[in-house]
Amino acid sequence: MTDVTPPGDPAPLLSVTDLSVGFKGHTETVTVVDHVSFSLRAGETLGIVGESGSGKTVSSLALLGLLPASARVTGSAKFDGRELVGMPPRKLRDVRGNDISVIFQEPMTSLDPAFTVGNQLSEAYRNHRGGSRRKALDRAAEMLRLVGIPEPQRRLGEYPHSFSGGMRQRVMIAMALICSPKLLIADEPTTALDVTIQSQILELLKSLQAELGMAMIFVTHDLGVVASVCDAVSVMYAGQVIEESPIDEFFSHPLHPYSAGLLDSMPQSVAKGERLRMIAGTVPPPSRFPVGCRFHPRCKYVVEACTTTPPELDSVEGDRKVRCIRHAELTLEVAK
Repeated sequence: MTDVTPPGDPAPLLSVTDLSVGFKGHTETVTVVDHVSFSLRAGETLGIVGESGSGKTVSSLALLGLLPASARVTGSAKFDGRELVGMPPRKLRDVRGNDISVIFQEPMTSLDPAFTVGNQLSEAYRNHRGGSRRKALDRAAEMLRLVGIPEPQRRLGEYPHSFSGGMRQRVMIAMALICSPKLLIADEPTTALDVTIQSQILELLKSLQAELGMAMIFVTHDLGVVASVCDAVSVMYAGQVIEESPIDEFFSHPLHPYSAGLLDSMPQSVAKGERLRMIAGTVPPPSRFPVGCRFHPRCKYVVEACTTTPPELDSVEGDRKVRCIRHAELTLEVAK
């Protein structure tokens, strides 16, 4: 998770440094992601969490050049020794789906209803690996079997509408993994699924990660998912990383008031029959990010300095980082 590799440790598979994203408007460019940095080694899982509008998805899409032409991306994102930011589109297309794959939130918007599942899976394989159509279909059937879809040969000839929501998400996982990527970015992959199917998908992803040895970035607002699958967590708020932590330390002792608020708002943090807790207010739009700490209008620990001084992301307690000028004097308690 850290940006500095200790002696003897393998180099990060992905190292993101000062990644910023702005969108050009009528009169100015609005920054929506502000100097985000993180790193990830092979086989590790990083959770990127925060409320809607925090910049989670934009950060991950920026790595693969999947943002609109109006986006302005700066900083560095080195993947397996190659710089992704500024990489020519043709070379970036070779990386997407082959070395880095993405699972998007809603499978029905990612699967084309006019083509069979077999056609779409085999096309994804042949685009990167070539070979005959027969070989690609055999690989597609193998992937459907790997993700737990029964009768894979028969189902290759069916269209997406004939699959349930959970099965469609399994098809998307099969498509993402068909070229054995080194990194999988999962963007809210279980949000539209019921709890039972969600648990099955998470277990499937963990088992496939162990089998294939790939790294994963899990983009989510669900801290229960983060606890289940992640080794480390990066908390984003208003376009900035405000806390980085190994997963166990994060849940036992959050360092930022926003992190504590997220943990305190989890349903399991209140007794049955009690009202759910919440963080007052909402994430500000990028055009109206406040001066100083961007969380200060919603923070119950705010002091005057918070409203004027933009905090740095400070290293504390080994692998942990936090963006709060008061972190050393605060003892944040989270209901168990």
